[in-house]
Amino acid sequence: MPVHLKAFLLASLAVVPTELFAQSYIPKPYHPREVAGWTVGSVEDEGGSCMMYMDYEGIPSTRLALIIDWDSNPSLMIKNRDWTVKKNEKYKIDYELSFGEYRDHPTLGWDDGGLYTKFDKNFSNHFAKSNYLNIYRDGIVIDKLSLKGSGAAVAELRRCVAHIQREADAINRE
Repeated sequence: MPVHLKAFLLASLAVVPTELFAQSYIPKPYHPREVAGWTVGSVEDEGGSCMMYMDYEGIPSTRLALIIDWDSNPSLMIKNRDWTVKKNEKYKIDYELSFGEYRDHPTLGWDDGGLYTKFDKNFSNHFAKSNYLNIYRDGIVIDKLSLKGSGAAVAELRRCVAHIQREADAINRE
């Protein structure tokens, strides 16, 4: 067999399994679903996250999102376009739940009117058991939000994270 043909075949064999592997093991998303008034589903990012969110009526409305990465680290995103929050500015915010509180918690402005922060692994348990989330900055109320249905939604969020973890494990085994 001519050397150039042999090199072509070897190169083809090296490429084909990789293409098949990439097509066969694309992680399956956890499609969004409504659970007790919350929307729960996977986030299309490289970290393997799942998110639950709720939009609260008001003028303007507030969106609250709890995100859990596959390694169970929860973060919270809250947005209301009327808030005087600046992108990349650091804040100390008080988060008061009916089952737990986080005082002077480091929080980052992620967009005009948006707050982003990470919590310890217990936060999602407190969030699930709580009836409300009150948010304060310098002792002034930013928002008071009902967490009705959060227990069922967090349970679904954990199923989503387990799904993402199984998908990641399947990819890593191959």
